[in-house]
Amino acid sequence: MGKPSVTESDLYFMVDAEDYEYGTGNRRGRYIRIWHEMNAEIPIPIGRWITLEYYIREGDKRDGRFYMAMTPEGGQKQIVFDIPNYTYNTKDPNPEGITHWNPIKLFTSRDLIHYVQREGKALQLYWDDLAIWRDRRP
Repeated sequence: MGKPSVTESDLYFMVDAEDYEYGTGNRRGRYIRIWHEMNAEIPIPIGRWITLEYYIREGDKRDGRFYMAMTPEGGQKQIVFDIPNYTYNTKDPNPEGITHWNPIKLFTSRDLIHYVQREGKALQLYWDDLAIWRDRRP
C-alpha cells in the first residue's frame, strides 16, 4: 500500500519484483528491483472488508504473470494488477517453483510507525479466511 504523492489521501496497492544479490565477506546483500507497479486508479477501501485474489505464474518477461483482483464487500470485482513479467530471480538458470511465500507479510518504515503513534492513531489490518489453491487461474 502506498500513496502516489504526499498530498494524496487515498491508499493504493503496489507490487514489485526484486532479485536478491547475496553479499560476500562483510558486504551485506542487496535487493535489485526488476519491476514495480502502483495502481493509482483503484483506491483501497478503508474500514471495509475486501476479498483479494492472487494468481502467480512462474516465468520470465514472456510467460511470467502476476494477477490481483479486489472485491470490496458489497461491491464489484476489480482487476488491480495483471502484469506479464518476471516472477522469479532473473539470475536463476533453472527456477523450480516458489519455495518461500508469505501472502500476508507487510513491510513499513519506522518513520511511518512513529508518525502514526505521534498522531495518536493506529495501523490495523485484519485477515480472515486465507485459502490457497493449486492450478486455479483467473
